[in-house]
Amino acid sequence: MTARSRWGIGGSAIFLVIVAVAFLGSTRSRNSVQARGIAPIVLPRLLSSPPPEESREASETTQVGAAADGILKAVYVKEGQFVKRGTLLGEIACDELQAGLQTATAEADGARQIRTRILRGARDEEKKVATEKTAAARATFDEAKSRLEMQRALYQREQISRASYDQSVRDLGVADANLRAALRTEELLAAPPLQEEKARADADVLAAEGRVRTVQERIGKCSILAPIDGTILRVYARRGESFSTVTPRPLFSLAILPLGTLRRR
Repeated sequence: MTARSRWGIGGSAIFLVIVAVAFLGSTRSRNSVQARGIAPIVLPRLLSSPPPEESREASETTQVGAAADGILKAVYVKEGQFVKRGTLLGEIACDELQAGLQTATAEADGARQIRTRILRGARDEEKKVATEKTAAARATFDEAKSRLEMQRALYQREQISRASYDQSVRDLGVADANLRAALRTEELLAAPPLQEEKARADADVLAAEGRVRTVQERIGKCSILAPIDGTILRVYARRGESFSTVTPRPLFSLAILPLGTLRRR
C-alpha cells in the first residue's frame, strides 16, 4: 500500500468520527429542548388549588345563630332566598318577656306621673278642698271654745257637773288638733316641692326606665336577623327545636352570592 493510500484511508476515518460526534451532539440538544418544553405543561397538573369562584364563596359564608335561649317558634326564610341585612330570619319564643315588658312599662308610667305631680304641685281643686276643710275646722274650734267658756261659768256656779265641764275641755282640744292639721295640709299643698322629693322622683323614673330598656334588649335578642346582604345557603333551624347559648350551633348559613347563583348551579 502506498503512502498516498494510507493518507486517504486515515482522512476518511477522521471525517466519519467528526460526523458521528456532530450527530450525537444534535440529538442531545433536541432532547434537552423538548424536556424544557414539557415542564410548563406538567407543572400546573401537579398543583391543586380551588377555582377562584369557589374560593371566593367559601371565604364569604356566614353562619348565623341566636342570642337567646328558648324554643324556635318561627322560621321565615328558605334555602336559595336572597335577603337584605336586618331581614328577620326566625324567632325564639319569649312570651314571658312580653309580660315583663308590660309590667315594667306600667311602673315607669307611674313613676313619671308621680314626678310630674311633685314638680307641678297640688292641683287647684285640691287646694280649694284644703281651704274649705280649714274653714270648717276653724268654725268647729270657735264653737268649742265658746261652749267651754259657757260651761266654765256654769261649773263655777255649780249648775253643771264636773264631767260635763271636762267633756267641753276635751271637745275644745279635739277641735284645736283638727284645726292645726287642716292648716298644715293647706300649707303643704301651697308649698313648692322639696329638693329631696324631686331627686327621689327623678331616681325612681330613671330606675323604672332602665328596667324597661333591659327587658326590651332581651326581647330584641329573640329575633334572629340577617347580618349581611346575601343568599340563604342552608336552613338548619326547625320550628319547635330548642336553642341554647351555652352550646350554640348555626341556625342559618348565608353567603354573599348574586340572586339566582344557586339555581344556575
